[in-house]
Amino acid sequence: MKKYLAIIFLLTISITAHSQELKMADFRAAYSKVKALKRYGYATKTTGIFPNGKSDQTQTTSYIDMEKNCLAYKSEVEQVILTPKWFYKANFQEEYVSIFEVNKYKQKYPGRMGDLAAAFKSTIAVDYIDSAVSRYGKLKSAKKNGNLHVFEFSFPEDSYLKSLIFKFDNQSGLPHSMTMRMGTEDDYGRRMDMTVVCDGYTRNFSDDVFNTNPYFSVSGNKALLLKYKKYKLTTIL
Repeated sequence: MKKYLAIIFLLTISITAHSQELKMADFRAAYSKVKALKRYGYATKTTGIFPNGKSDQTQTTSYIDMEKNCLAYKSEVEQVILTPKWFYKANFQEEYVSIFEVNKYKQKYPGRMGDLAAAFKSTIAVDYIDSAVSRYGKLKSAKKNGNLHVFEFSFPEDSYLKSLIFKFDNQSGLPHSMTMRMGTEDDYGRRMDMTVVCDGYTRNFSDDVFNTNPYFSVSGNKALLLKYKKYKLTTIL
């Protein structure tokens, strides 16, 4: 799993105390429902603009089931499936596959994999809202359009996270979308910008996304690749 931003500034909101409480009450209600999510899938589109003016875009589809301790995601670069028994990773750029039986890996390399359960204790939505927004952001607007609640936040000029628009569907109890704009400078003072859009949230998906059977089989202490058969293979079984 990937690490997320931590931005060190206090929360400031330039609206009256009464309206602030009402707007933030709506936000906290939506946030509490996000924290309670146990099973969902979503898509992420990341667009980066580099100092030379060139841009790049990646798309990732992710699924998580916290109660079953299962995680799966796939992008143009790699595919990962994590279950209580297996860790499977296929890297499409470097053309290799890693297959680890989780318990045996942890026995062989104590502490190296870390606490896999930690992957299910936080999500991108929870991390950004709790850390970046609740503690450091400035609420610009909070609007209701039927069941859709829209919250827009800005951040200090010198922070990495510049803005966030969080849309929550109060009827489904799921985020509608989340758009984050980030910017920084490289060592030469050149501007680098990135926009991350998370949307397509759903609870309705098959457990087949966590199924490793189409990708490999194991007989004895040997794994056989059923997909990406020409990739270099590393195993711990």
